[in-house]
This record gives sequence, structure tokens and C-alpha cells, in this order.
Amino acid sequence: MCSLIGGRSGNRGRCAQPCRFPYKLLNNEGMNMLKGRNVGQYSLSPKDMNTLSILPQLIETGVVSYKIEGRMKRAEYVAVAVDIYR
Repeated sequence: MCSLIGGRSGNRGRCAQPCRFPYKLLNNEGMNMLKGRNVGQYSLSPKDMNTLSILPQLIETGVVSYKIEGRMKRAEYVAVAVDIYR
């Protein structure tokens, strides 16, 4: 995503932080599919993607791997987040 939007590679420590940008989910006709719903406009932000409340549903759908945002976070934050999801 960093490379496509910002022209910089997040894998090389040059993240353009596209997850911090506001986005809209549009259908083929250009209609905002999330209009009127309380989902926020920063849909790729790790803060907005807290999935703890739907974790059982995700497991039921067959999801077997989760990425927990932890880069540039304190070790205590990562430990707590991993422990909660585990």
C-alpha cells in the first residue's frame, strides 16, 4: 500500500502511512456504501480496526492468521495485544 500510494516501501522503513488517510468504500456507481454508518473515515487505521468484539465470528469464517500492529510500539503494548488475541 505504501508503495502504490506513496511511492515508498514500508518494507524498507520508508512507510508513507497510507493507513492514516481517510477512505470511502464506493460501489461501481460511486455510491458510498458506508454512508450513515458509524464506522469512521479512517477505515485502515489500526485503531479503527479493533476486531476483538467480532473475533469469534472471524474464527468461524476460517481466518487463521492475524496481523497485530506493533511496529514502533512499546514492548508492553505488543505483549498485551498478543495476549488478548491469543
